[in-house]
Amino acid sequence: MSGLQLIYPPHVRDGVLRSRVLIAECLALAPFAVVALAFDPAPRIASILGVILVAAGAVEGLFAVVQKRRWDPRCIFSGLLFVSMLSPSVPLGQAAVCMALGTVVSKKRFGSARLNCLHPALTAYAALICFFPASQAGVRTGTVEELIVWEGAFAVAAGLGAMGLLRAGLRNGRIMAALFIGFLGGMIASFVFAGFDVWPDRIAGLCFAGVFLMADPYTGPFTRPSQWIFGLGTGILMAIFPAAMPASPEVFFLLLLLCNALAPVMDDYVVARHKEQLKLPPQRSLV
Repeated sequence: MSGLQLIYPPHVRDGVLRSRVLIAECLALAPFAVVALAFDPAPRIASILGVILVAAGAVEGLFAVVQKRRWDPRCIFSGLLFVSMLSPSVPLGQAAVCMALGTVVSKKRFGSARLNCLHPALTAYAALICFFPASQAGVRTGTVEELIVWEGAFAVAAGLGAMGLLRAGLRNGRIMAALFIGFLGGMIASFVFAGFDVWPDRIAGLCFAGVFLMADPYTGPFTRPSQWIFGLGTGILMAIFPAAMPASPEVFFLLLLLCNALAPVMDDYVVARHKEQLKLPPQRSLV
């Protein structure tokens, strides 16, 4: 027995289940939700959240029965993200219809349970803007000091969530880094060349989108070059377009949905270029 060697680690590695991924993502979103409720304690948030979760769960359950597969619990996290984008005054029926429509379009029509190019929460928000444009009311107002405190609190909450997700391996650090670099470059360029001032009313949206939406492994690009291109391009657009059109805050999330839809195109281009580089030159015949 003295010559016995251990080939495998002396501990058991358990598998990564979708339920565990869901719990980790919900825990990462918890600081953001606590800050949002602390600054805007709307009693209707609980009812909106309940209606949205019921709608998303019912759609997932219906397709699980029809397609004879397991129920996907990730709809709970998508519902939480969708609630974070909504105004507390949105009607319950409109929120439920848009969440159901976003789940069907993004996951059942243009995706699957593990891969979809359109984020369900962003798709539901786009449906709300298209069909019920009067439901989303304006942007947050206040003094400069209040906005700075509000944005700073959301940035800290998103940072805590990002550390937890990166530590668990559930988010891509390249996309996050590229998105913040692109946003900083776009903010400086828009201020220098056009005079647009994007501080401080875009930092909370940037942190929320960068951590929970754009770096999502289900909807983001897979190849490394496309991840950098995706993050840089998204960050630049997030800095320029909302600053140029401050009267239309919904443009912010619609831009994110557009970038999500372009992620597979970037992956296809990178893979095609890689295949071209791997082609060997034709060998000469010895005959």
